[in-house]
Amino acid sequence: LNRFTPGDDLIITEGEMDALSIHAAGMGAVCSVSVPTGAPQPSENDSSSRRYVFLESAEDAIKKAKRVILATDNDEPGKELARQLAKRIGRNCYRVVWPEGVKDANDLLVQSGHDGIVSLLEKAEPWPVEGVRSVLTYRDEVMDVFDNGLPRGHGAGVISLDRYYSVAPGMMSVITGIPGSGKTTWVTWLLYTLAKNHGMKFAMFSPEYPPKLQIASLATLSTHKLLNSSVNPISRDELNDSMDWISKHFAFLDDADCSLDSILNRCGKISDNIDGLVIDPYNYITLTGEEIQTIAINKMLVRLKQAAVDMGIHIFIIAHPQKMYREGGKIPVPRGYDISHSASWFQIADFGLSLDARPDGLECVSDVVIWKCRYSWMGKTGTARLEFDNLIGEYSEPGTALQSV
Repeated sequence: LNRFTPGDDLIITEGEMDALSIHAAGMGAVCSVSVPTGAPQPSENDSSSRRYVFLESAEDAIKKAKRVILATDNDEPGKELARQLAKRIGRNCYRVVWPEGVKDANDLLVQSGHDGIVSLLEKAEPWPVEGVRSVLTYRDEVMDVFDNGLPRGHGAGVISLDRYYSVAPGMMSVITGIPGSGKTTWVTWLLYTLAKNHGMKFAMFSPEYPPKLQIASLATLSTHKLLNSSVNPISRDELNDSMDWISKHFAFLDDADCSLDSILNRCGKISDNIDGLVIDPYNYITLTGEEIQTIAINKMLVRLKQAAVDMGIHIFIIAHPQKMYREGGKIPVPRGYDISHSASWFQIADFGLSLDARPDGLECVSDVVIWKCRYSWMGKTGTARLEFDNLIGEYSEPGTALQSV
């Protein structure tokens, strides 16, 4: 510290050779020093250790330094030393980001010479504050966007729908519609197409729709044959083969515990093996606490959205609207602000969709109204008109489907 001048960068290394290596780079306005006792051992209780008493004698230099740059070794003990130093030094603390395969300053000097040391110190970044991240944290993600563009999610393979809606991880779709509009049927078909076309896997929490009925619907979609029917019946072997395929793409959460904690905990344990979670409908979830329902729903949706991001999955949640009254002799299609008890249904959703069966009195037709799309590269708002095969439960491009008999 005898060479330190107020306004210099103060670089703290783990070993003397590293401090000498930085000094050898010949940079002006820099003072490099090493800690006298090296890095802590994993078993050491650093909160009460006297290992860092040397900082007391360096207090004046630390206060007057332009930057305090931590250049400890690029291994676990070195990283722990840096964490402990940063905790004690506080403000004005920076860290170096070691190049791939470099252990310490001496190693860098050998591999890259003086220029490598100079570049390392010039690129030192502020020590991250918990919950605050620098632009450089996102460098790789931004460069990926530069190289590959913004990613669009997976579509159902139906052009009329795919131009409006796609399914991507870290996002949440809210689906609504009046009773009988086909919300559950449409979501089941959507998941089937995503599983068939893209190999996606889903966890299903559907207290109103027992697993045996969901599996039967999926089997009908996969075989285009009917259970318990004298017309176009599915055979036992076909049903078994279909269930083998379904078992690779769908898992079912029982409703013995309907708390959000339980649902998310179970999903967390299988999150590496699923791409999405379906909650159908939301009102079976037990909302805890004494808050009014509007606040409780907001908290629930925030947790679900964060869970989608943390687990890297897409969450589909079906919500019933409030009672809709006829306007001009017709019941209007509900949107996000029409869902019961909270405006958060619109505000927090990434995608918002409504099902409208038999629009304008048309049989075998359904409209999917997309009333919310957060990101323009993922889709857009508008209405997708689809043909609907009510026996198979299948939606298709208008004019391309043959109705089942």
